[in-house]
Amino acid sequence: ATWFFQPKRTAESKNLQDGYISEVTALLGSIFLWMYWPSFNGALAVGAAQHRVVVNTVLSIGGSCVGAACVARWLFGKLEMEIMVN
Repeated sequence: ATWFFQPKRTAESKNLQDGYISEVTALLGSIFLWMYWPSFNGALAVGAAQHRVVVNTVLSIGGSCVGAACVARWLFGKLEMEIMVN
């Protein structure tokens, strides 16, 4: 909202700066989600449905990463890991 109403103030804000700790924390959180989100989704399914849920979740996470990489490359001309992590 600030960027929409006050773009000059947003460009000069110190809040837009990211730090090393913030990026490492986001990366660790993404790795944690990659490992445990499929099992969380499949917890209530039974039998073959559980396997299908886990595979579908892994494929959708992978697809979203590939999509984010393509969009980052298209918009910025390079692979932005910050976009991939988020």
